[in-house]
Amino acid sequence: MSEIAGSVTISSSKKEKRIATAVRVAVIAGAAYKSDPEAVLAVAVELARAAARAAPRYADTIANAAAFAPPVARIDGSAGRIRTATYAAAKGPKGKRPKPAPQPAAAQEPAAPPAEALHAEAPAPASVDSSAEAAAPAQGNAAPSATVSEPAPQAPDMGSGDTASADASMSDRAPAAPRMTQGENSKLSVTDNTTVERDNNIFISNTNKVADTIYMFEPGLDFHTGDNALNHAALSYQENFIEYAAHKAPDVSLADVNGAFGYDDGSLKLNGKAYYQQLFQNNLDVLTVGPQALIRSNVVDADGVGELAIGAKTGVSLGADYNKTTYQSDAYVSGSTISLPLDFYFKLTPKVDLFAGYTYSLFRPDTTGPEAKDGYYHVGARGVFTAKLSGTVSAGYLTREVPGAFRNNSLGFNGNLAYEVTAKTSASLAFSRDYTASALGQNLRNSTFTLGVVTEISPQWEIGETVNYRNLNYGPQVFLLENTLVNEERIDNYWTGTVHLSYIYSRWLTASAAVTIRNDRSSVSQIDFADNVLSFTLGLRY
Repeated sequence: MSEIAGSVTISSSKKEKRIATAVRVAVIAGAAYKSDPEAVLAVAVELARAAARAAPRYADTIANAAAFAPPVARIDGSAGRIRTATYAAAKGPKGKRPKPAPQPAAAQEPAAPPAEALHAEAPAPASVDSSAEAAAPAQGNAAPSATVSEPAPQAPDMGSGDTASADASMSDRAPAAPRMTQGENSKLSVTDNTTVERDNNIFISNTNKVADTIYMFEPGLDFHTGDNALNHAALSYQENFIEYAAHKAPDVSLADVNGAFGYDDGSLKLNGKAYYQQLFQNNLDVLTVGPQALIRSNVVDADGVGELAIGAKTGVSLGADYNKTTYQSDAYVSGSTISLPLDFYFKLTPKVDLFAGYTYSLFRPDTTGPEAKDGYYHVGARGVFTAKLSGTVSAGYLTREVPGAFRNNSLGFNGNLAYEVTAKTSASLAFSRDYTASALGQNLRNSTFTLGVVTEISPQWEIGETVNYRNLNYGPQVFLLENTLVNEERIDNYWTGTVHLSYIYSRWLTASAAVTIRNDRSSVSQIDFADNVLSFTLGLRY
């Protein structure tokens, strides 16, 4: 259990699946020869305690998996007793190895398997994330537009996905231990991604396409601590060296810094993350401006949210999100956005929460021009909706007010869903709609939908597909710039499709190949373009 929770190469959603599966299988096995409900519940409680000591960050996942295991789910009051025991164990001394859990006595009955059996076999080698950006890094010219970036499919924060098979979480080969450690509960890794990419339209032009081969070298450091504690943190740094073989674009060096922290004791949750990213890439917004070129920008983003239980079935969360995009050229609108989301939660069932709230946002351009005030009144739900479907969804009323311009309003929505198609195949759907400013100062409504599917062919091989659709509705130029725009309404329909194949040799060596197809169809025909990218990536972690 501690090996799964402490892995640095398995995504959080897959950790939850594997931990939930291991707990569920252990409870079923331990209760197989027991008919007395109290004996069954005693097994579940002790196994949940042992698992929580080994992986306290996943106490909620462990409690749900144990409480909803078939032998336990029909016992009245079992969920409350298991959750109480699980959170009590998770709050125990930090940084200590869990001891084998004492087994309840039961005359003439086989003893339940010890808690150590949960990780007697090693977890399967980690899978590579399914997003298109994982196969083709966005730091070069991979993702058009830093202003309205494409969200990669993300696993939801809630839900344990406890229906995966035991085979999906166990393997006959354990990943090697990290080479460098900082204390029992901290790890430092040296990383490097090397990518060779062939792009047949690096400036995403309608005519006179320019092709080039791009080499990307991304050495970095990755540090994290608190994997076996209620509070955790991570920090990583990469320096991305990008070279164009035919020198059709200048070579650059770009920094990428990411940090995150979290705390969760069952009643109070605190989460935050921040990043600084230097970008040199093409941008959909500027296709109407003269000769095409890659655009240099810096992005700073920091957000945090705290959630507090205020009753047995109610809770409240308050967050803050700050984003600053700075273009090196004065021809584009640099600016900052701050958002303040407030939500109230009601526990409808043990696995599903309903919520309602309001998000206030303010966009402030660095150039002359008015500020934009946005509002999002919404209702939603989160949690495990069915045995295979989990996530968070919201919908509501979206507004934007800019002095001197018409008031904008629209249906707003936001969400991430994960669906377990089979024990080896998972799907994700992310969608959102919001208002922002284009690089040329236009009022922009951005609607994005991303569908991803990942299949584990074997413990070493994975194939994934991602399809992204964006509808970009460009309004008038309200954030003032000295630029000439087309004198007609502009609506773009932008599609991106990626297929990647990944090979996981070990925790320190992975390889992947990806094909990406991009296509933009605009109401302004001279803006249309097509672009194909083939990339190969080798990932190292020491």
